[in-house]
Amino acid sequence: MLSESTTSSNNSLLSKAWIYYEQGSITQALQQTVIPINTQLESNEVIVEIKAVAINPVDIQLGNISQWIANWLLASGMNK
Repeated sequence: MLSESTTSSNNSLLSKAWIYYEQGSITQALQQTVIPINTQLESNEVIVEIKAVAINPVDIQLGNISQWIANWLLASGMNK
């Protein structure tokens, strides 16, 4: 989820993040945002910097199919 860290004006650590907000099309459900990183860690915690991430192409297709099925159920009246 984390992709790039920056420091804000109040010295808190921020990170770009891709967040999956809802089920459905990848273009609608996946959004980029900036989130704060908790830098006050417990003794058994670490911050991991992610250099690269990937989205499985099958996950993209499943997101598109699930939206198609939901629309089909609504159109056929099977949502009752």
